[in-house]
Amino acid sequence: MKYLFIYLSLFLVFGCFSLSGAGDVLCKFPTNDPNYFYDLCPLALKGTLRASFKTSDDAYDVLFAIGNYAKECNKYMEKSGTRNLDYLACQWYSEKTIYKIGDPFNLSRTVNLNGNGILLQYDSDIYHLGCVRKTILSLICSPSTEFRVTKTSSPGTCLYQIDIESKYACRKRK
Repeated sequence: MKYLFIYLSLFLVFGCFSLSGAGDVLCKFPTNDPNYFYDLCPLALKGTLRASFKTSDDAYDVLFAIGNYAKECNKYMEKSGTRNLDYLACQWYSEKTIYKIGDPFNLSRTVNLNGNGILLQYDSDIYHLGCVRKTILSLICSPSTEFRVTKTSSPGTCLYQIDIESKYACRKRK
């Protein structure tokens, strides 16, 4: 009972925690206005999410998670012989070709100034062809939408942007 109390106290202070036991990843973010915050914890419970990318000469998926680890990335990375299992996002071509594009220790977040959503940027810690792979999740407030990927793009080398509509990207009053 004592440990449950400690865990619940930490939960109330720091927000949602990873359910994987691999570490803590926050899913509550402050806004520029101290009376509001973003609560992405319900999206953390969805687990690994997927967005498909198609270009004229390439097709792949980006597997990612919000407020948690992308466990599907971990599963595929383990199959490929890689042992670093803490991934927030990965670029997936097949079970044998997968690239880390989201390191939990390189998470940054920027709150849109208009209060209509939040940007999360996941950076890799691995250089590829002179650049570090990055995933940008642009979560836009849509009060009636649970979760929907609206657009995927690769606006630059090693950059993967995913636009998402969700009611959880709407500011909440404290």
